[in-house]
Amino acid sequence: MSVRRWIRRLLQGLGIRPEAICLSQEALDVLFPFHLRLDGRSRITHAGPSLIKVLGRTPKGDPIGVHLELQRPTSSRIVRRGSHSGDLATGTLWPPEIRVDLLGHPLVLEAKRHGTPTGVTLVGQLVQPYQQDDLLVLNPLFENLEELERTGLHLHDYPIHDSTRMLLSTQLVLAGYRQSIEDLIHARGGLRLQKDAPGESQSHPRI
Repeated sequence: MSVRRWIRRLLQGLGIRPEAICLSQEALDVLFPFHLRLDGRSRITHAGPSLIKVLGRTPKGDPIGVHLELQRPTSSRIVRRGSHSGDLATGTLWPPEIRVDLLGHPLVLEAKRHGTPTGVTLVGQLVQPYQQDDLLVLNPLFENLEELERTGLHLHDYPIHDSTRMLLSTQLVLAGYRQSIEDLIHARGGLRLQKDAPGESQSHPRI
């Protein structure tokens, strides 16, 4: 189920008309700090504060392909649409008919800095909550905290409701536990060496 459909069903279940909900740009930056807003020409009109850190600079006004390269989908009809297939993969613009096909599909993209791929993978969806602009909701994937910090990000760059933040926090806690266990094993080994040292185990004469 797409993000947009899920939100609509949730609001309808609460008796709220989806059209009555409008998030300000400030709210979007807090709830989805890795998002992009795109105009009808696939140019970026706004980027979330955490995504700006990944891209290295503010991408406002640039075509989306300058900063993101689409990795998937690669086998659907989306990339079999003649001259648009190359534009979608390596060019700068996403044609309107391509963007319609991308709506609601899980997307995998790679971030670029100064035109060079960074190796940072982002997943997300393209939705249309507005009449004019599209919203590309993204989330970067990292295997551990070291990869996260090499990109210049920290845990607080994820929204508090994001499961990635919880998973990385759990890794941090587990790493602390492992270090404590290793310290205990090392300390125990040191005590054993002292106990087995020559002269320490000599028996005392009985009186």
